[in-house]
Amino acid sequence: MTAPSRPLRRKDRAVPEAEAWGILQRADWGVLSTVYAHAAATGHKLDNLAAEARASYCAVSEAEVRPANLATRYASAILFGRVRLVTEAAEREQALRALAERFAPGETAALDKSLVHEGPRTAVLRLDVERITGKRNPGD
Repeated sequence: MTAPSRPLRRKDRAVPEAEAWGILQRADWGVLSTVYAHAAATGHKLDNLAAEARASYCAVSEAEVRPANLATRYASAILFGRVRLVTEAAEREQALRALAERFAPGETAALDKSLVHEGPRTAVLRLDVERITGKRNPGD
């Protein structure tokens, strides 16, 4: 079964798929995971995913509240798919290194230290993307 598909309510804000992938790459933050995410080795998130692997990830960039317009300028992308726990050691390390490089570029020594101390008790989740949507609001 693939992720449920519902058309965007605000079609005037829809962006093409390629632009949605660009938003995802530039996003400062998101909800749930990127293609890979890390988490504690036990907890609510892993319990939920064990019961239901379908998930979505929302990433937002260019967010700016515009009080005078009663609006928020933003670009967002939502990925839909299934999450799985990464158990193969090489893939786990590759994913953690990719996440670190994305959010802490050039901090290789800190990452190496963290992998030794935190790596064994860090869960790595992978979202296998089935579909992506994106939208933008100029905040005008």
